[in-house]
Amino acid sequence: LTPLTTRPACTSKHGMTRTATVTTNTLERGDTPHIRYRITRRRAGEFTLTTMPQLDERFLALPLRAFSDAALTKAKELGCSHAEVRVERLRKAYRSFRDHVLETTADGQVLGLSVRVVHNGVWGFASDITLSTDSAARLAERAVVTAKVSRPLTSASVELADEDAYADATWVSAYEVDPFDIDEATKTGRVLGLNEVLLAAPGVTHATALLSYVHENKY
Repeated sequence: LTPLTTRPACTSKHGMTRTATVTTNTLERGDTPHIRYRITRRRAGEFTLTTMPQLDERFLALPLRAFSDAALTKAKELGCSHAEVRVERLRKAYRSFRDHVLETTADGQVLGLSVRVVHNGVWGFASDITLSTDSAARLAERAVVTAKVSRPLTSASVELADEDAYADATWVSAYEVDPFDIDEATKTGRVLGLNEVLLAAPGVTHATALLSYVHENKY
């Protein structure tokens, strides 16, 4: 494996674990040009290497850069000293179980775009569920209007701390199994099986279980 890029190692607040992310080329398998690994230091001299989950290709397929460019260009035209664009998709699932049965099922997804600006020293914000370059530009305009309305109510101007920009940085939280990829029967059977164990215990007459999971993508 030939390293391409690495991220600096970091230490948890307890000083127990150091992690670093490495992106590599594989020399023996041409079918996977880029693989991301997480290196974890458990203790002195002992490391583990695990494959990191990949970014969601369905989310990456959205014209994220075009949305961002449209909003930032409009914000600059309107005289903003700072602007931020976020596109976020949030998938949620919830299941509740009572004794031997699945009682409640709820699934939902939210996909939206937001723009936050600093105009004349005041924060402005706007968001919408419409994803288009025109919508992104309009959100920048609405955010500026919000900042102008808030100007008389703002006693001190916003001063941002100096911070470097981290272009094209990516981060994926560590997990082994995506619960959205598991078929419904398997998940239901697993939780109901745990309820059955509880109900079989002496003195137990009722058992309730809750299952919830979230998949968040943010640009």
